[in-house]
Amino acid sequence: MRPSLAQAVGALALGVALGVLAVWTLRDPPGAEEMVREAAVAHAVYSPEMRHPVEVAAADKAHLQTWLSQRLGMKVEVPDLEPAGLALVGGRLLPGKSRPVAMLMYQARDGRRASLYWVPDFARSRETALLYAQEHNARVYYWLDHECGYALVSHDIGKEELGRIAATAHELLEK
Repeated sequence: MRPSLAQAVGALALGVALGVLAVWTLRDPPGAEEMVREAAVAHAVYSPEMRHPVEVAAADKAHLQTWLSQRLGMKVEVPDLEPAGLALVGGRLLPGKSRPVAMLMYQARDGRRASLYWVPDFARSRETALLYAQEHNARVYYWLDHECGYALVSHDIGKEELGRIAATAHELLEK
């Protein structure tokens, strides 16, 4: 049975509409570019530190989650990225645009580091898929959900590997 011309035109119109919607959805939301830049700067400042990369070490993870949750005014759950090859180093509180933000630092066995930047300023913003940006020599995967924005940053983890780690973090945080 052959589709009619009307069915073919309808299918084409639906495809075009879905394509336009997909492109619109993938655009950077307002403020996301600034979040990416701030996440890259924070990572550049703290990731080289050997003695003081974080305020609260991974050994005190329960306190870290409670403290960051209180300061950010939302529930913070530190994602376990061990299956993706990164161990938690710890976290810290940083100044944000209108309220505090959090940065969680992770490290691979070979010493390469990544930071997960957590920004509550995006509450009630339009959600996004996992997006990629490059800020100077930092690779950044970021996304927004209904509560906040996240950016996973690294200078020394390659784009593909960082993308897999970001997908893991995204999945864990979107549960």
